[in-house]
Amino acid sequence: MEQAIMNQPAPLAAHAPQTEKRSVLPMNEALHVGDTLYSKNGLFFAGVQPDGNFCVYRADIDKGGVWLWGSQVLGDGGEFYAILQSDGNFCVYYGAAPVEHPRWLWGTQKLDSGGQFFLVLQDDGNLCIYKGKGLADRGALVWSSGNTDSVKEITEIIGLVYDLDRRQLKTDGKSNLYNETVSNKTPQPQIVTLSGSASATETSAWSDPLGAKIGVSTSFNPGVPYITANGKVVISLDAGNFVWNGSTTVTKTWSFSTPVSVPANSAVSAEVSATRSTLVVPYTQTVAIEYQSGTKVRTRIEGTYKGSQCHDFTVSFTPVSSTGHASTPSTRPLEITAESFA
Repeated sequence: MEQAIMNQPAPLAAHAPQTEKRSVLPMNEALHVGDTLYSKNGLFFAGVQPDGNFCVYRADIDKGGVWLWGSQVLGDGGEFYAILQSDGNFCVYYGAAPVEHPRWLWGTQKLDSGGQFFLVLQDDGNLCIYKGKGLADRGALVWSSGNTDSVKEITEIIGLVYDLDRRQLKTDGKSNLYNETVSNKTPQPQIVTLSGSASATETSAWSDPLGAKIGVSTSFNPGVPYITANGKVVISLDAGNFVWNGSTTVTKTWSFSTPVSVPANSAVSAEVSATRSTLVVPYTQTVAIEYQSGTKVRTRIEGTYKGSQCHDFTVSFTPVSSTGHASTPSTRPLEITAESFA
């Protein structure tokens, strides 16, 4: 059953700017009113409200949040903080900051020994206390809220926005895509047009922390980040099709036509190459979700695009020596006249 937020017109500052979104609260670190824990998948958030109630919500764009669990103990005064103590007890106290003798409002009242504990908001909405300093050395479970709600399906993909400002581009090397020998059997130098096409496979993959299935077929196409000349990245609607938590491989063909000067009674070897790079771009996706409980929300999730692409084409011309001596090639940028996908 959905529950409204008590004594508050809107839930915690779920989407308020913070220096860091975190899912873990270390021991002896206070969580104040306005501070928020987020599950790693971004679907749940938790914090202490101005009425002292510590709650977990499903994130929702329209409502701010849909209630999942709460301590359901209210106080007055508007200033509270929550803290995980060194005995494993997670408590809410009156006041703006920890003091020597705080006034207690609520606690899990589940004590344990061991000296190190941490609180985590898990990807199913379960608020848990474990032994250990953090997720890397998570020990035994000490306490949990016990209220969970996993994703049943994605019912609609509403939008996707790539964050090109945070893109990462790694050059993997050069790919030789085309070779041809151009001959001139006349006694005069000739300008010959080198025309042809080169093909290579390119991959695109999208991943996010949900791994949930899409409940409806969709023709949604947000475009694909595409590397152009000099490493510039643009969004292309023709570079492939979006695949939810999957990948796609396409064969791309580039056509070219460029002049080459061939001396009299000689030949020139032409080699077309491209830089192959790995492109990583984070994105934010707006989706409609149905949970196993039947609750439906619209929310945002973060994901990552990763692709392997060719760009910045060059052509090298090397005189063919009749004596077998090595010749020095000349290289210049190659203008692409057309692109197509298979």
